Amino acid sequence: MFCNFLFPVASKDKNDKALRVLTTLNGKESAEIELVSIKEAIEKEEGGSWVVLFHKGIRVALLAGMALAILSQLTGINAIIYYGPRIMEDAGLKLSDALGGQVIIGFVNVAATVYAIMKIDQFGRKKLMLGGITGMFISLLAVGLLFLMEQTSGILIMIFILTFITSFAIGYGPVIWVLLAEIYPTKVRGRAMSVATLTLWVGTAIIGQLVPWMLETLTPAGTFFVFAICCIPVPFILKSMPETKGMALEDIEEIWRK
Repeated sequence: MFCNFLFPVASKDKNDKALRVLTTLNGKESAEIELVSIKEAIEKEEGGSWVVLFHKGIRVALLAGMALAILSQLTGINAIIYYGPRIMEDAGLKLSDALGGQVIIGFVNVAATVYAIMKIDQFGRKKLMLGGITGMFISLLAVGLLFLMEQTSGILIMIFILTFITSFAIGYGPVIWVLLAEIYPTKVRGRAMSVATLTLWVGTAIIGQLVPWMLETLTPAGTFFVFAICCIPVPFILKSMPETKGMALEDIEEIWRK
């Protein structure tokens, strides 16, 4: 796969520099073929205006990225990060135990994220995200059911919350940023990523404001069921997207063009 910086290098006719980098990465024969592919992709590019984002193919990529971005928040990750102690207090834990649980959540989140970064090129983006969203959905349903049945006094609820955190950190957490960096055509990548990233942070703001109301109005059980429902669209969105593992950026772009 090409490094993103080779596109601007090649687009400014610094072919020798681009060829040297590609030769270092992949050998001379492959480098010459890849440089030709890069130049062809640049020649096909239209002007990088905002209007291009709404062209057929690119529009689908933009909407898919935006949907995945906002759903990454609506599935509840920051609700647990922000309001974990309160949720665990509602489950019957003492404040000191709840705060200790939050420390464990943070540690598990970091450890699972590091693992995902190491394995993302081995398993692929979509496979990691599908596995993660499956674990998230099951965990959220389980936590919701435990609250509904008022069976929250034991360690079981903490196990499922940690399973949710692990599933998110292995799948959704790191993979969403990799996908957003890879799925958009070169000249609109900056604008498309900015829109998708804005959507993600809008989702973060919405969740930050809504969770206290959800816990009071919908109860913790209802809140976790809503988060579980928000996991359901993710596999269908991923189905519309190419697996970018091992693919050249221009090949990914060609898939959207078709």
